[in-house]
Amino acid sequence: EFEWKAGRGFLGTSGSGWATGDPTSSISVDVDFASRDFESRAPHDASVSKCDPDLRIEKLEVKDDGIGLVAGIINILDEVVKSVIGKELNDLACDKINELAEEGGTLDDILTLFSEGMGKYLEPPEGDAASADPLMAERNAQVPTDEDGNSLWVNFLELQGYTQELMGV
Repeated sequence: EFEWKAGRGFLGTSGSGWATGDPTSSISVDVDFASRDFESRAPHDASVSKCDPDLRIEKLEVKDDGIGLVAGIINILDEVVKSVIGKELNDLACDKINELAEEGGTLDDILTLFSEGMGKYLEPPEGDAASADPLMAERNAQVPTDEDGNSLWVNFLELQGYTQELMGV
């Protein structure tokens, strides 16, 4: 659902409407990860090398608070308006995805935290205790949690949920 407003000066109109997405819509994204050494270091940076959205609107209905002239014209030009809005949605989707990977973006922040958190586990073990139990650091790890007790570490088995949450879907 959405609200809209159009006009110049004292001439203007406004209204509301709703739209549904086409179930065949899709988006393909390639993300490149960077590491000083993938053999021994976690990724610390990411960049979007390809964003290929195909987001389409299946149905669009516009209502006018006035006599209905503007809404009527928009509804007659339904396919043209859906195409214009779809192009804007595609551009916006790629902009938002690129923001996630930019310096200071959510994905960048997650990789930085992950890289910093993993760093101590990538060092060779020290002393007799470490050599006796190579997983000692993992067993003694203090996993940070939020106020509800949920882990703040990324669970790579549940990435789809993280992706949807990051994009607000």
